[in-house]
Amino acid sequence: MRIPVFSVSERGPSMSVCILLICFGFISAACFLHQSIRRSYAAAVLLKSLASTLFVITGICACSGSVKMASADILVLSGLIFGLLGDIWLGLRPVIPKEDSTFLYSGFSAFSVGHILFMIGLILGFGSASRPVFLILPFILAALASTGFMLLEKPMQLDYGQMRIVCFIYGFLLFAMLFTTGSLMLVHGFRSLTLNLFSGGAVLFVLSDLILSRSFFGKGHNRPADQIANILTYYAAQFLIAFSLLFLH
Repeated sequence: MRIPVFSVSERGPSMSVCILLICFGFISAACFLHQSIRRSYAAAVLLKSLASTLFVITGICACSGSVKMASADILVLSGLIFGLLGDIWLGLRPVIPKEDSTFLYSGFSAFSVGHILFMIGLILGFGSASRPVFLILPFILAALASTGFMLLEKPMQLDYGQMRIVCFIYGFLLFAMLFTTGSLMLVHGFRSLTLNLFSGGAVLFVLSDLILSRSFFGKGHNRPADQIANILTYYAAQFLIAFSLLFLH
């Protein structure tokens, strides 16, 4: 499979709009953090939804230069949309406390579906049936990584409680997405800018969720600094993934 290479000038207008959207997205995320730390939860969920809507729009803008959207575009965009839904549902937890469990499980489900869509999109866009080991190995490594984090629950002073099985499944999908991206990037010799950017986003996604797991399932790790680190890495991940679509074709 030949990896297309585009000059910046060929992507100029779309790239400029994407960068502008990313800037607005981080401004919205900063405003969300401010309201969240102040415990103004209604305003916070609206601002978080805005920031997440902007990474979806960034993905759409990145694909707009293509003559025809491929399956990979649609699947990755769908993954971004499920990320938006996950953000909304998790953001509603403190706004409607009596529905906390419903929003929590809905959020985990949305992000899980998003990771699945990301993986399928990448495999369809960059996978090769002639090298199946590079498609199978990531899932083996993901199972080992997720099992490892379950075993480190007590040493890391975490308590997954009734969420233990959910966390294992989510962790497996999260790591599978990370390792699939890395595997495909290796197959293509780091020549695909889409895979390179996507891989950076996947690493940041994992880092964001590791920070969040310490805040959510641990004690003493829900300080403003922890929230800032979580949100910064999360939105950097989603915007990198969205921006990577600019170089898919």
